[in-house]
Amino acid sequence: MSRERWDAKIRLLHGPLSSQGDLIVHGPVIRIGAHPGPGGLSLHDYRGLDARQAVITTYNGEPQIEPVGSAQVRVAPHEHVDWTRVQALQEPALLTNGCAVHLGRPGRGATFRFVDCQPLGVWEQSRIQVVEEAQLPEEVVSQRVISADRGVPKWFIAGLVFIG
Repeated sequence: MSRERWDAKIRLLHGPLSSQGDLIVHGPVIRIGAHPGPGGLSLHDYRGLDARQAVITTYNGEPQIEPVGSAQVRVAPHEHVDWTRVQALQEPALLTNGCAVHLGRPGRGATFRFVDCQPLGVWEQSRIQVVEEAQLPEEVVSQRVISADRGVPKWFIAGLVFIG
């Protein structure tokens, strides 16, 4: 059985990270919480979350979410539900595109929408392809390239002379 790396795309629905749009979190094991550790999704600005609230695994494109310890994690088909009526998970649950996940107790914590799951590099390749399709003129491209081996800018030398 292959253990290919898959990345997940999620969107936080409220709170300080909601304005960042879709977040790409690197799998195959994604730790989520107030202080999830290196490589995890840190939600330290959200109230009522444990250090490690949940773990998403994305092996072979089958994303699952699982609570850590006694942490509360709820999954619903969409975000427009009464989270007090949704039972907290006791074991891993499959995530589908567009489903909503609430971490923590209802009224606290964080809610996010699971957008998609793709193999490593798919989103980066599509972003590169969009830039290539823009077909910028070579003059504009050469102006945007910053090279460290071009020497010191003339304004820097003039500034040193002026200060001296």
